[in-house]
Amino acid sequence: MRHVRMLMLLLVLVSVVPSSAQDVSVLFDLGFSLASRDTGVTRIDRLRHELANWLDARPAHESYELLIASHRDRVERRTSEPVSAGELKEIVAVLAPWGTVELLPVLSRTVTLMNSDHLLVVTDGQDISAVVPTPVPELPDSIEVEILSIPAPGPGTIHHILASLSTQPVDRPIPDAGDAADQPQPSLPDASVGTHEARVDAPAAILFARRPEYRTGRGLTAPLAWILAIAILGLLFYTIRRETKFRRQRIYVKWNNRRPPVLVLDVRTPDDAQTLRLEEYPATIGPGNSALPHEITVRNEGKRFFLETGTPVRINGMERTEYELGRGDQFRAGSVRVFVDAVEKVPWKRPPQPEHRLLFALPAVATVFAVGLFWYSAPVSYAAVPIAEPAVPVQPEPVARLPEQEPLRAEEGSQTAWSRDPNAPEASDFRGTAREYAAPEELPAGPLDFLAIHAHPDDEALYFGSLLPRLRGLGMRGAVLVFTDGESGLDQYPWRGADGRYPSRRMSGTELADVRRIEAARAIGALGADYYLRLGLSNAPYSSVLDVVGVEAVLERWGGADQVHRTLLQIIEALQPEIIIAPDEPGPALEHFEHQAVGVAVRRALETLEAEGRSPVHTLIIGTDPRQADAYTGHPQKVIMDPWVPASDGRIPRVDQIHALLAHQTQRDATVVGIQARLMLQTDFFLVHTDNEDVIQRVFSTARVE
Repeated sequence: MRHVRMLMLLLVLVSVVPSSAQDVSVLFDLGFSLASRDTGVTRIDRLRHELANWLDARPAHESYELLIASHRDRVERRTSEPVSAGELKEIVAVLAPWGTVELLPVLSRTVTLMNSDHLLVVTDGQDISAVVPTPVPELPDSIEVEILSIPAPGPGTIHHILASLSTQPVDRPIPDAGDAADQPQPSLPDASVGTHEARVDAPAAILFARRPEYRTGRGLTAPLAWILAIAILGLLFYTIRRETKFRRQRIYVKWNNRRPPVLVLDVRTPDDAQTLRLEEYPATIGPGNSALPHEITVRNEGKRFFLETGTPVRINGMERTEYELGRGDQFRAGSVRVFVDAVEKVPWKRPPQPEHRLLFALPAVATVFAVGLFWYSAPVSYAAVPIAEPAVPVQPEPVARLPEQEPLRAEEGSQTAWSRDPNAPEASDFRGTAREYAAPEELPAGPLDFLAIHAHPDDEALYFGSLLPRLRGLGMRGAVLVFTDGESGLDQYPWRGADGRYPSRRMSGTELADVRRIEAARAIGALGADYYLRLGLSNAPYSSVLDVVGVEAVLERWGGADQVHRTLLQIIEALQPEIIIAPDEPGPALEHFEHQAVGVAVRRALETLEAEGRSPVHTLIIGTDPRQADAYTGHPQKVIMDPWVPASDGRIPRVDQIHALLAHQTQRDATVVGIQARLMLQTDFFLVHTDNEDVIQRVFSTARVE
């Protein structure tokens, strides 16, 4: 009866003791795309509002934990203990977008950190998992995943993530890639000019869930499995208690049955008498425990007892120092007489029998049944199911059909020289490393098909990143000329890697320039250019409008306008490119003053060559900031291109551009702002000046002239 009461108490405790785990784990995506505006409200504000509505619809007693994804696959815990819905809203209200998030790796890391079996992912779905090779996360069957998102144009959005989480296909139509240029564009964060006018209506938030599908009868088997599991715990507890008691009894019986007989001594003096019981041997009797004048030792050997003393005593009438005692013997020491009164045997106890061990079979058999019931009640598949459809239909992006990018192979007989630099960042993601030349002293053999010119490392990927892969797809060979090494820029540490390729500290000056040269070579190779030419001119700091200087001042710091002019003439004449790609001069868009200086220097060099009748260049393409498209509205040379349309070699220029931007790990403008903006943009545009109309058809065959 007592054991039954203990089992019932155990069942009650299991049912009423609250769990320390949270009811829901909330993963908030802090990708920089959340700072953009599809309407007059930023995406992060829209997600905060939708999360608040979601929390208001949940039971009031639920607790939450908050995890944030801020950059690449990094996941951080923002709550050290469970919080209420109101506290979670207050924490989310102060979050700010920061980096470039890879949601699929983030989900894998989140599973190891979360303390619940219900995960809510709050995101706009804008990530690079769709265009960068990323393993699909393996989520445990016990975790239910919900995704709270907003409809967002552009690749890498929520449908790709849902397809990765589901074991069944997500039934979503995918438009032709050619239609992407006609889709509305969002207003991007950190644009160099004013806020763009909103061009899309904000549909309601979409709430998706990763819903499991179960076998028939799961509603009955799951409770039975849990009841059986609790019963197993009770049986184990009861059986372990029985086993513990049995072991204690067996130890006691063993000890008792090995005990020697008890020797009973009757000690008498003229004035007193006492009885001594000797149970442990060797035993000493003397002044400390009796009236004897000196110590006498009694030892035991089986059933025999021996007396030993240093001072002779009279035993049975004779003086002795050793003697084997038996019942009836007596010895005398001075006036004290000692009689051996009795030799008592210790009662023998029967060893206990382990009949209770048969009870171990009960929890074992019950465990087999419980495992079977849990298996039967587990989900057999998962489906990504929309809980709330958007009020306005959203065109899913074409990214779900992006083909795998094959490594570039140099054509036989070409001058392409790829090198696999193990010290370069993310080497496995890119085509190869462009060969570096210290121009103008070192130059590759010409003629080349194109020469791209810009001011800083990362400009080639930001401004020409979707154009250079298209030229390479046409079989063109070319080089990228970079004026400076970017030594005055800011290192992105600690938001970049520090794993041996980069030090675990902030770099600056020459050290930063050396690393950015490696990054630039990797990025240029990713874009398909053969050569990286660097002039190594000084890079001015630019942290505020107070640092802005005029074009002529920049050229003067680079050795003077004449020296820059002669250098460009020497390089162009040596390489003989037919196409020059360069930044714009001072114009309607707000650009870096060193970009403008490069644009002016290139124009002056081309004018000189044209005037002297020795110019190999028939086309000048001006690379522009796609975030400032409104500044060039109506421009006669403006050509709009869809970077998501595959090039002639099957590679997708936008994907190569993102790979190139990822190479610039020290620069936030590339790996965060640049990537997030390019993921959202469906079109790029260039200003084309040419006297060869075939260029428009060859290079911009899928583009349109505005």
